[in-house]
Amino acid sequence: MNIVLLGLDERFVNNFKSVLQKNLGCKSINTYLNFYELFQEISKCLFADVMLVEVDIANFKMCLQLVDTIIEKKKLVVCFLYHTVLTGWKKKIHDRKIYLLDIKKPYQDLVRQISIILYCKETALYQLDVENCYMILTHREEEILQLIADGNKCKDIAKKLYISTRTIETHISNIFKKFDVSSQAEAIRIGIEQGIILINYNIDK
Repeated sequence: MNIVLLGLDERFVNNFKSVLQKNLGCKSINTYLNFYELFQEISKCLFADVMLVEVDIANFKMCLQLVDTIIEKKKLVVCFLYHTVLTGWKKKIHDRKIYLLDIKKPYQDLVRQISIILYCKETALYQLDVENCYMILTHREEEILQLIADGNKCKDIAKKLYISTRTIETHISNIFKKFDVSSQAEAIRIGIEQGIILINYNIDK
């Protein structure tokens, strides 16, 4: 597997590259700290299987230009490592079938999500909903969604996790926004489709 990694911080790039090499068995990882360097060696992207791009408000348009330049010549998996996502980004990301990964997650979690994405692209056994391009949930959001699927109410989840009910409601609201849904049932359905949660038919209440 060949990866292109564009990051904004040298320490992040070096550390994440090391984790990727250790866990994904990459043949090569070409790293860049700015767009000028990458565009100078754009041909290397044509041999890549995955492109990981750290994106923020300042460089979002440039990131899209980069993706458009490359996908004209080759289809590859593109993941935006985001700090925050603005509402206006969703359609542009959806149209290009770009995956969104929360850069604030631990490196091992990011690698796990990349592995899932690659597996889903290569098999017909289990697939992410690429067309809707759902954003990856944080570990806490996954935990709360699983507890909801297990039949717990907000106040029960708050007690289990030792946090306030209002915090739980905020996490649920964030899940709804990421999945573009308006009900817990819809969020659970998507969670099951993505393999984020499991349905436990023997719940001890």
